[in-house]
Amino acid sequence: MIFFKPVLFIVLSFLPFTIQKESKVVKVENVIVYKHSFGSGKTSAIIDELKNDDKTAIESLSLSDFNQALSSILRHKSRRLRNRNILVEFAGEFYLSPSEKHYFVIHRPYHLIDLTEKRIYYITDVQSARIIEKLVRSVKRKQGLPDDAPFSIRVPYEELPDSVLNVLKTTDNIDESLILNNQESAYIRAMFLESDMMPDLTGKRILFHYTNRGQISKKDFFAEETEYHAKGITPKVDLYLFNERQKEAIGGYDAYVVLWSKIVYSTEDMVKSLKKDSKL
Repeated sequence: MIFFKPVLFIVLSFLPFTIQKESKVVKVENVIVYKHSFGSGKTSAIIDELKNDDKTAIESLSLSDFNQALSSILRHKSRRLRNRNILVEFAGEFYLSPSEKHYFVIHRPYHLIDLTEKRIYYITDVQSARIIEKLVRSVKRKQGLPDDAPFSIRVPYEELPDSVLNVLKTTDNIDESLILNNQESAYIRAMFLESDMMPDLTGKRILFHYTNRGQISKKDFFAEETEYHAKGITPKVDLYLFNERQKEAIGGYDAYVVLWSKIVYSTEDMVKSLKKDSKL
């Protein structure tokens, strides 16, 4: 059974960009972005839907950076994908030879799924992840399409400027309020690769959650960050930003910061989960 909702698809057409991959050649030239009513389903059903799509173009994009990201990802180790339900973030086609078309979907922030070979590639290259994030978010924003994914790709501590890290030196001064000041907002935004696509969080009400421990205070969150920074460990963090409707549904919170979650939910699914939480 397939569940339908508006998401973003891309189609790749191919000419000059080539690299070697296990004696095959990856060719990618440019991208056509188009709308399609498709959400999630079995891999075989998704391929059928992609084959039948009319590919009505709504915008063309340069793929110079995306070419390199895709080629880099295809060099990574992969594992076999079973015919199970997957969520389509955005999708397209690439060629490993002039006649060998592969359908793929990207499920942010971690996987590229080759639907033709039924293999999952983990996106572990930070630069590739950055390119994909910016492509998806910028196109969706420009086309007015909903972006239901959280910010999830962290910047390592060593790449953060001292002006941002200073907040970790003064955690004793952080209050119990859920409202962020300028310094706290700057830190949380700088944590993520997509910070330039994130709104200013100063004055916003933020919920914090530590997996297996439940809700924590803002003070606790920055204390955890200080401890991990001292140990040289960059913890996994997801940031869910809510629109006005979602904000009202969960009691007036602007965002939700989650540490060490093994699952990345859509923002809408996270809202549904929070609405069930009697503590909100």
